[in-house]
Order: sequence, then structure tokens, then C-alpha cells
Amino acid sequence: LGRELPEILGASLPEDYGDIDVIAYRPETGQVFLLECKDLAHQKTPGEVAEQLSKFRGELTDKGKKDLLMKHLVRVKKLRENSDKLKQYLQLKRSPEINDALVFRHPVPMKYAVDRMADATAVVLYEELDKLNTLLALH
Repeated sequence: LGRELPEILGASLPEDYGDIDVIAYRPETGQVFLLECKDLAHQKTPGEVAEQLSKFRGELTDKGKKDLLMKHLVRVKKLRENSDKLKQYLQLKRSPEINDALVFRHPVPMKYAVDRMADATAVVLYEELDKLNTLLALH
């Protein structure tokens, strides 16, 4: 169950930021994990793979809208800018140490774009969630 930014920040926002799919946190350390989860259909042709990958460039689309990666990065940035509100929402005792990642259920087509996206966010496969701490520490 995702959480909308106005709910987390306790205020209305001038634009729709979408929701954070998963917020995992450790109250004792202040570590917060903001996860964007995607279950992309397995694509067979190079054109289908390229179409899915084009949605995760961290750029504006041809129509001037944020692609899926950019939407995630903007949400994370907004929460980092308002970390005090996130701390209050999660009832943390410490200031949050915010980490983020994209989580994909299937390795294809994302295995072709991991290196490119790794500069912007951690990329984790669903089957690797148990390795999340290690992967985020490397990011």
C-alpha cells in the first residue's frame, strides 16, 4: 500500500508527486528505505525491451512529462528536502538517513539498464530484497 506525499508531509502540494510504494525503516537507526516497485511484463522483442527501458531514463518524455525514473527521483528529493516531516510521520527518534531503490520483479529488461540507472538510484530485483542493505550501502 503506497503512501502519497501530502499524507507524509502533512500538507497539500502544488503538483501530484505520486506515491511511495514501500517505506521501510529502522526506528533505532533512522534508516529509511523508499522503494519504487515495478512488475514489468516479460518482453520478447528488442523493440519491446527498448520501449520499457525508455521509461526509466530519468528524463522528460517527448510530451514533456516525467518518465518513471524521474518521478521516483523527484519524490525522493522532495522527501529529502522535508526530512523533518518524514521523521515526524514515521515517529523516528533520529533524523532519517534516506535511501532509495527501484525494485523489479523480473530481471529482463532491467538487467540491460542497471549500469545506467545505478548513478541515479539503486536497482534491486525482487529476489534480491534480502541483500537490500548491502546494495544500498554501495549506492
